[in-house]
Amino acid sequence: MDVNTKIPGRVIELLVQDGQRVQAGDVLAKIDDQELKSRESQALAGIAAAKGDIAKATATTNLYQGSTAADIQSAEGLLSEALAAEALASKTYQRIAELHKAQAISDLELDKAEKDYKTAQAAVTKAEGNLAKAKAALLQVDVYQAEIQRAEAALIKAEADLEQVHINLEETLIKAPCSG
Repeated sequence: MDVNTKIPGRVIELLVQDGQRVQAGDVLAKIDDQELKSRESQALAGIAAAKGDIAKATATTNLYQGSTAADIQSAEGLLSEALAAEALASKTYQRIAELHKAQAISDLELDKAEKDYKTAQAAVTKAEGNLAKAKAALLQVDVYQAEIQRAEAALIKAEADLEQVHINLEETLIKAPCSG
């Protein structure tokens, strides 16, 4: 009877003699499994690496999500305050400018009101920039979530590779298909 294996390889051990009677399932020969053992180690390392990547990306995502939401809320509050201060500084400047035209106040008071108005405008610009920066950081969360998905896909692949290696390792034992 001819016996074949599903995987290629070098027979390293023959466990029966020509013409020896065997039972179905008896191991007849062993194929060299060193390469498969190496692939098994690689698959296990891939699984460990993917799990580590998932944990890291998840932790980073959680960190960014919490702090980014708070940063956006804080930046929105600061922008509202800056806009209110700018509106007040604008009205104050306009009133003082009119009083200055009527020569009711000094140049110094006009200059101070103008400086306060420009400072308020700069604060609005800064607050808008901080809000934009906080919102941009929120986009980074999407990047980390994509990294989680990539790592999960790598984990699935590594687990599938390991499963295939285990199947192939079982095939390194050539068994008798029937008694005889």
